[in-house]
Amino acid sequence: MNKLQTIAIFILLLLFVAPLAEAQVPARQQALNHMLKTNRLIGVAHMAVKRGKVYTGNLGKAVRNQRYAKKLFTNGNYLKAIQYSRRARLFAVEAIKANKVKPTSDATLSPEEEKLAGTMPSDQAMDEEMAKENVAGVKEEDLINSNNLDIDVK
Repeated sequence: MNKLQTIAIFILLLLFVAPLAEAQVPARQQALNHMLKTNRLIGVAHMAVKRGKVYTGNLGKAVRNQRYAKKLFTNGNYLKAIQYSRRARLFAVEAIKANKVKPTSDATLSPEEEKLAGTMPSDQAMDEEMAKENVAGVKEEDLINSNNLDIDVK
């Protein structure tokens, strides 16, 4: 193999490997930071629903998704944990807005968080996965009187 062929092969390898490097696999700490941010926002949603008493079901959906994200995180599936946590955050924002409260800065996804979540599965696929995994639904009325939402991660 001559020098020109070696260089050509090296360039081709770089062209194929570079896009793979773009697809970032989230590390534990990145997933933890994402989930903690969502937990804070769910706490805001919890207080907003408790005070505003507008029950849309979105707080329950937020907690359900975050509990499943916690399970995924504990099992080391950080990408899916981020995806379900992101979805939980969206439901929390809806619960906050329905109760006429302004969402905190935790509601905003940073560019890094957007990139970490990757291509999101459809809502239907996420709901089906939670049903298959027997993730229990959550009633908002039950959450309002609870001081423990069971979403803490470490």
